Amino acid sequence: MEHIAIVQVRGGKFQVVGGTKKDPFVCWCADARRNRDKIITAAMVAFGDDGPYLPMEETARRAGVGTLYRHFPDRDALIVAVVRDSLETMLARAREIDSLVSAAQQEGSLRPDVGTGDVIHLFWLLLRGLQEMPGALADAAYDRARAVILDGLRARSDASLPGRALTARDLDPR
Repeated sequence: MEHIAIVQVRGGKFQVVGGTKKDPFVCWCADARRNRDKIITAAMVAFGDDGPYLPMEETARRAGVGTLYRHFPDRDALIVAVVRDSLETMLARAREIDSLVSAAQQEGSLRPDVGTGDVIHLFWLLLRGLQEMPGALADAAYDRARAVILDGLRARSDASLPGRALTARDLDPR
């Protein structure tokens, strides 16, 4: 198995550093992979709390690793890894939602004029609106709004929605 990994370095150039052809970010040993995952997780939280310009040493400290430069030569490489990991997670969840939408439509419990993109967009709007609410109120508002959304998505023969159903592909910025 040929080992390669591509990470972005300064000036938009790419450098070969480790991994495999199938997944360029698979590290050679499990311990290194765990450390890389810890760093990405800590960076996601740190970026959310303090922005992406937190000192790299502080991100390593929060991750509980000695250094992160072994995995990420600079801040840009870490940011790219965090974004890549987040996008992969979102795409996996979108695929799960797509399967649920299809199954619900096949069994007749979800209206046929609703697409996966519609469902994703509705829940994105719901979660976005809850960001500024205090915890208990946000929980109650989420439960109620989820019930309203799900009731509105139930299959009925008496009304149709305007336009066409949004798909997951419609929400893909590429």
